Amino acid sequence: MTQPPPTDLAASVTVLALGQFDGVHRGHAQVFARAVREAGRRGGLSAALTFEPRVDVVLARPGVPVPGRLTTPAETTARILQVGIRHVVVWPFDHALAAKSPVDFLQLLRRAFPALQCVVAGEDFTFGACGAGHAGNFQELATLADSRRPLDGRFVPAVLDRFGQKVSSTAIREALLAGKPLRATELLGRPYALAGRVVHGRQVGRTRGLPTANLQIPTDLLLPRPGVYAADALLPDGECRPAGTFVADARDALQALYQSPIEAHLPGFSGDLYGATLTLRFRRYLRPFRPFASEAEAIHSIRHDLARLRAFRS
Repeated sequence: MTQPPPTDLAASVTVLALGQFDGVHRGHAQVFARAVREAGRRGGLSAALTFEPRVDVVLARPGVPVPGRLTTPAETTARILQVGIRHVVVWPFDHALAAKSPVDFLQLLRRAFPALQCVVAGEDFTFGACGAGHAGNFQELATLADSRRPLDGRFVPAVLDRFGQKVSSTAIREALLAGKPLRATELLGRPYALAGRVVHGRQVGRTRGLPTANLQIPTDLLLPRPGVYAADALLPDGECRPAGTFVADARDALQALYQSPIEAHLPGFSGDLYGATLTLRFRRYLRPFRPFASEAEAIHSIRHDLARLRAFRS
């Protein structure tokens, strides 16, 4: 079950940001900013508390697919620390924790973080069995949990985009699955990125003078809509290069022949990337997959894609 954080951290944390924080998007950034301000005002440390496995994975209903995640646990932690939060604590999430009442959950927080004074979350955050705890009843529940030192709750309003729509992990997933990486970039505050180890493929592209890097992507990460993309490739040495990127659709029998879900061609690059980690940042959707009548037609189409890739970066 839940383990308390390290002693030095437990004794110092005064403000805790609560949430799953998948994707660490613009809405999450406002929660973290508020937590940092509250901690500064109270003369203590800020921390973020998140959960693994993901809440929606543990509580998934049979037959209902779980949406792919936008960031790995390590990426989530790294991005949270980049925005000023001092520590990230990950609690194991299971059915026992999910079944705790809201009052029991707040008492658990108090035991784990003895110096805790305030929790910060998005206005739609819920906690306790069946999500019975929320912004509207937080202070009442906090008093029931500890009448002498009730926790303060600060709930941050949703961030809206230029269309007045809520910035959320769900909206980002919808944009990516619709082949709208620019929309995802607006919501995230950065391009959507996938990192994977370069593995050996069929090497068909190499025989055509168009070698590709085949990426092994964690299976629980969200793949964008299948098709061809203009992307940036971040190499292990930090260099960033344009990359024509193909996302395969495993549901299609023809595309299922590809050994990796993602292949990237880096024009002009001739180094050896096997075994290295390559990060792809998705910029624009170019076209869907289509079979070609001949090798000449395939090469012509790919070169057209690469010309569009160069145009986007000029």
